[in-house]
Parts: sequence; C-alpha cells; structure tokens
Amino acid sequence: MMVNRSSEKKLKDFPEKERSLWRIFDQTPFEDHIAVERTSGDRVLQLIDYPAYFELLGRPLPANRTRILEALASENLICRCDAGDWNITNLGAILFAKKLGTCPAFAARPCESSSIADTTAPGP
Repeated sequence: MMVNRSSEKKLKDFPEKERSLWRIFDQTPFEDHIAVERTSGDRVLQLIDYPAYFELLGRPLPANRTRILEALASENLICRCDAGDWNITNLGAILFAKKLGTCPAFAARPCESSSIADTTAPGP
C-alpha cells in the first residue's frame, strides 16, 4: 500500500497546535521545574530568604541547617537531586529568592507588565 504524503502538513507551520501538544506532553507543573540545580545546602540558604518563610508561617526558625532544609523541602521549595545536593524549584525561587537574577532559569528573562486603561471612567 502506498501512502500519499502530499496532504501531510508540518507541525511547525501551526505554532498554536505545537504549543498545545507541548503542554500536553509536559505534565510537570511550572512550579515544580528546577530554577537552580545541584547546589549545596549552604548555597541554598544563601539564595533563599528562609527566615521570611518561617516568619510568614509563624513558625520558629529551626536551630540547625538540616532542619531548615528539611522544612523547605517539605513544602517543595527545594528538593534533593540525584547527586546528593539540592535543587531549588521555581516555586522556591519565585517566592523566596533573595535575588531572582541569581537563578539561571530567570536571570535572562525580562519582567513584563501591562496596564489596561479603563475606558468607562471619566477623563480628567
């Protein structure tokens, strides 16, 4: 049997369809993606404003580094990597990074904002 390929269309010619398919294929939520990979516990504590985390929850700051890291991991702000070090998740970076630019996943991305003019409000 011969297949007629002349009617086949390239996916790259349909960017909306392609984006839709990628969304289906990538089932990992954005906040679970990794912002900083394979970093030491000490470096995690330098990058993350962990006192703010405990203050927001109204919990006392744990006495040692291990307990702090365990608490952050329990909320998926960080996670262990296969190499034994730590990864900082997008959630952890967005919520508690001291400087978002120190996270490679966000360093090169410009911040965008927009405003919508209220056309129903009376003018000055």
